[in-house]
Formats: sequence, structure tokens, C-alpha cells
Amino acid sequence: MANDLDLLKVVDVEGVVFSRGLRGYAADEVDEFLDRVADTLQRYSELHATDQMRIRELETTIRENDELKVSLQNALTMAKKTSEDFLASSQKESEAVLAQAKARAEGILADAVAQKTQLLGEIEELRRSKEHFVADAKAAVLRYNMLLDGLQEKKGQ
Repeated sequence: MANDLDLLKVVDVEGVVFSRGLRGYAADEVDEFLDRVADTLQRYSELHATDQMRIRELETTIRENDELKVSLQNALTMAKKTSEDFLASSQKESEAVLAQAKARAEGILADAVAQKTQLLGEIEELRRSKEHFVADAKAAVLRYNMLLDGLQEKKGQ
């Protein structure tokens, strides 16, 4: 590719002077053509400058979009980590709550079993007391009957 210094400029085309020969070209036609070439070069030069400016704008936009992309990726990574941390924390908390509830339930069950055992012991003791009371009452009734029988025999004698 040609160096920018080697490219023709509008001034080069406008300033060119050809030497005249015997059978040379018509000077008016050459001048008119050179004017058209100079105008075309000027237009291409303007378009090139506009394109270069647009390229720089687009490159800036691309850099900004790349920076935004990195920022969004970082934010997404941070949100994912925060979500994972929250999920892990929630999992640990739920496990702790379940363990605590299980321990309470086991405590309540142990208390209920102990209370049941105590009540069964008391019921058994009351049964024995009742049996002793009934046996004592029967023995007392028998004694009183024997006394009454003994009194009636004395009365009848």
C-alpha cells in the first residue's frame, strides 16, 4: 500500500503543468479533466476523513461496550456468588432450625416417656395400696364378724 506522503493531493492535481508539444492535447480539455480529478480527489479526501472519524467513534463505542460487558460480567458473577452464599447460609440456617426442632421434640418425647413411667409407677403403687386397703378392710370386717359372733354366743348362753 502506498504511503500517505506518496498519494496525490488536490493541490498536486491543480498545480500540475504539462509542457506543450506540437501535437499535444487540447489544453482546455486537459484543464477541465484535471479540475474534475481534483474535485473527485477532494471529495474522496473528505469521505476518507469522515470515515476515519466514524471509525474512531465506533472504536470508542466498542471500547465502552467492552468495558460495560466486563462490568456486567463482574456484576453477574457477584450476583451469582451472593446468591450461592445466600443459598448456603439459608441451607445452614434451615439445618440448624431442624436440628433444634428435633432436639426439642426428642426432649418433649423423653419428658413424656418419663412422665408416663412415673404415672405408671404411681398407678401401680395405688393398685397395691388399694389391694392392701381391701385386704385390711376384709380382715377388719372378718374380725368384727367374729367379735359379733362371739358376742351373740355369749348372749345366747
